[in-house]
Amino acid sequence: MTTEGSTYGFSTEDSFFESSSAIPVTMESLKDVTEHMQTFGFIDYTIFLAMLLCCICIGLHFGREDQLKRKKLVRQDSAAQAADYLMGGRDMPVIPIALSLTASLVSGNMLLGTATEMYLYGMQYFYAVIGVALCGVAMHYIIIPVFHDLQITSTYEYLERRFDKKLRMFGSLMFMIGVNLFLPIVIYVPALAFNQTTNINIHVITPVVMVICIFYTCVGGMKGVVWTDVVQVIILYVTLFVIAIKGTMNIGGIGVLIERNRESGRIQGPDLRLDPTIRHSFWTVVIGYAVLQIAANGLNQNMIQRFMALKTVRKARISNVINIIGIIVMLSVSCYNGLLVYATYFECDPLTTGLAKAKDQLLPLMVMENFNDIPGLAGFFVAGVFAAALSTLSTAYNSMAAVVFEDFFKAHSKEEISETKTFIIMRGTVLALGTLSVLLVYIVQHMGPLLQLTFTIPATSLGPMLGVFTIGLMIPWIGKRATFYSVIAVYVTFLVYVLKTQMHVASGTIRYDERPTSTGGCSYNFTSSDFTTTTLSPDIEPVEPKRSISYLYFTLLGGILVVLLAAILSIFFGFEDPRKVDPQTLAPFMRGFFKQEFNPVDLDDRDERKGKKHTTFELDYLDFSDKKSNNTG
Repeated sequence: MTTEGSTYGFSTEDSFFESSSAIPVTMESLKDVTEHMQTFGFIDYTIFLAMLLCCICIGLHFGREDQLKRKKLVRQDSAAQAADYLMGGRDMPVIPIALSLTASLVSGNMLLGTATEMYLYGMQYFYAVIGVALCGVAMHYIIIPVFHDLQITSTYEYLERRFDKKLRMFGSLMFMIGVNLFLPIVIYVPALAFNQTTNINIHVITPVVMVICIFYTCVGGMKGVVWTDVVQVIILYVTLFVIAIKGTMNIGGIGVLIERNRESGRIQGPDLRLDPTIRHSFWTVVIGYAVLQIAANGLNQNMIQRFMALKTVRKARISNVINIIGIIVMLSVSCYNGLLVYATYFECDPLTTGLAKAKDQLLPLMVMENFNDIPGLAGFFVAGVFAAALSTLSTAYNSMAAVVFEDFFKAHSKEEISETKTFIIMRGTVLALGTLSVLLVYIVQHMGPLLQLTFTIPATSLGPMLGVFTIGLMIPWIGKRATFYSVIAVYVTFLVYVLKTQMHVASGTIRYDERPTSTGGCSYNFTSSDFTTTTLSPDIEPVEPKRSISYLYFTLLGGILVVLLAAILSIFFGFEDPRKVDPQTLAPFMRGFFKQEFNPVDLDDRDERKGKKHTTFELDYLDFSDKKSNNTG
């Protein structure tokens, strides 16, 4: 990064300064420019508050609808209430679910983090769209048919069907840990944008956002979450496209954008080097990102719960296709906007001058500084970033409520859980975990680059769990004991490695080469006191930066290690007879390879011995063992 340019934005070699007869011109200071940009006016606040109010109203509407439905019933059992709250009655429309999937995956992290990625490192990350498409194929042909046939509420019920209850509990625990480490990042993103546009402290706006999110998630359940997602994703698309169109017009057209980014090396062909320590190569962002998305998208409670809210496999597959297209469009426009940020600031890097206080404030900065001629656009932008975050947050809290209720309470209860207790458990989970996320924001803001952090932290649990699901779906020879001990060993090792690596990134010990920037065309004064620099003593030798495997390979590495270790442990524990594995827990293409001898336990008899009776609702989806689902469209 170029930091030369002494005290002022113009070079001292400029003839303007050499001419003694030049008329003195007073340039604005950095402080003046910053204050001038804090113009979040009445219209902006109105748009932003209208979005939040809309979310509240949707939550109230579906909460009221649910209340009226319960009043009409003489008695609603806990399973039926849970299905309605967590799964929308398993009969949601396809388009809202598809849009909800997109909104849940495309958080504010992608909006701001991807723009920063393009600005600092160039467009190598753009090739991740191929990885997204590969993930969609895996979901379409393997994951959706298996989980929809089993008709489960919690993704980790699958692990009990395929292995045993210990692995189910471990998987649920890993999900809870991974999501709770990830959600503070999601909250931090919109707070960062809001801080750049209004100068309101991050830790003031964060609790406000969480109160609203917790409210409509608690009150509205799955239906409230899905329909707020629909509103939020529409706001998100409009915001991204307006920024792209208006920003392109401001710089003089798409030709200018291409020229400026090509000259700086940001527009580049695929990097085909096989070195795994390269942060972003073609193979990293295609293979690594595809595997990451399969673990985070295809095998994650947040997404599986959405697919299970649809009535048939065919509808789930249609929603998957729409979702993948939506993600590719969103990712592509976000990459374009990142190149647009550089084309806007190609002669005056706001990170060097201190105009942007954090790397991930570059896109909000461009909106506030260059789009003032459109009233309300800043408000619409902040509303879009908040909408992206709220959709991810509400989805995650609803999913964690499902996991807590199904895996930690219902799975261990010897008798039916009362309607009142069900209500308290699910809403209480949302409230408690929302509060925890707010507290963890204080840690997140010191952990390093946003986009990398977004994928690194969840990888601590996603990688090992990917290995478990891979064994479950495609390697029936490996049994439950080998799988259980291998995932524990890999998770503990991997958690230490990943967190240590991220701390090295945050401290600067691990550094990556950034694309060049300039301050030669700045129109305002800035001094070294306006931004932080580090100067080494002449007596100290510069330290060679550490190297690490690319963070996008973390999930793949974790999965491979679990499979390999489980295979080795199977030598000692014994291999499983694949003919005795429940065929419905295997990927469709694996079922034809084995002549099954699986004899399922009659679930009614088994649970009656425990003193537990199934409700009609539960029997509808637990009776999977003696017939195949006819919803394999």
